[in-house]
Amino acid sequence: MESESLGDSIGVSSESGNKCAAVLLFLLDFDLLVCYNMNMISLKKPYADLSEILEWIDPNAKVLVYRNLHNGLWSVKQGGIVCCYAQRVILKDCECRVSLAGNARVRDEKRKNVHAVISGYVADFFEIASLLPEGEEYIPPEYWNEITYNPYKDRTFVQLFGEARVPIRRAWIIDMDSKRSPKVMGHGIS
Repeated sequence: MESESLGDSIGVSSESGNKCAAVLLFLLDFDLLVCYNMNMISLKKPYADLSEILEWIDPNAKVLVYRNLHNGLWSVKQGGIVCCYAQRVILKDCECRVSLAGNARVRDEKRKNVHAVISGYVADFFEIASLLPEGEEYIPPEYWNEITYNPYKDRTFVQLFGEARVPIRRAWIIDMDSKRSPKVMGHGIS
């Protein structure tokens, strides 16, 4: 007796049944993946680990990254569309941008809105290692600086030096991790 395909078992012809089965298996696999990743079944976009972000974007184009006010993750946006959410994102050739109108609206309304982003190219660990000076295996912790933005205190992203808050616009590398404190660290800041 011939084995019955998934398409046959659900009443679909064998030619389109294989396509149907592949789509069904992908959907089942994707649902399991979403459930597995922090039980975030309510996410409207995929959750991506650090190594998976490049699968959801064009690596040759800049992305905008901002803290999602609803789920606490980083939203990764490219071409005007949120491509994925991530707990950790590493960017290179970064620019820190704050909308002054958005900043004023937060101060007036005393309610947060998304108006501050960090733009750059998504990098991975291997790429960063290849950019380091010869003989260096990592960037020592003393070369990283905390970056923060508080719309009630600042009009730009700032680098913290004790109590001093120094405005910044660019950084060579920015590492953002929603579960770490401090959440945003930068290297090569200007």
